Amino acid sequence: MQMNRTSAVSRRVWKWVEVAVAIIGVSLALSSAELWMHYAYTRPTIPNSGIGRIYSLNTHGSVVYLNSHEQSLLNSLMIVGGAFFVGAVAIDLLKKPFRSTE
Repeated sequence: MQMNRTSAVSRRVWKWVEVAVAIIGVSLALSSAELWMHYAYTRPTIPNSGIGRIYSLNTHGSVVYLNSHEQSLLNSLMIVGGAFFVGAVAIDLLKKPFRSTE
């Protein structure tokens, strides 16, 4: 009896963890897409090495130039968002918190 209760609590915890990780991952991915579009419409279309705008961002043929901080922020959001989403999938595959125990 104690084992079933522990198992039910564990499944409930893993459900919450999986949902939280998935929500964070999707939120970061959407944030990176929004930031990408913000940069695409607000950054200069000509590179300027004097101020560090040398990193190109190509949006369907429209190229703008970012500085290293903007490039790092955009890449970090995409990578971390993807990692969180992969983490949610891994939890689902390994712990199976949403599968019935019958």
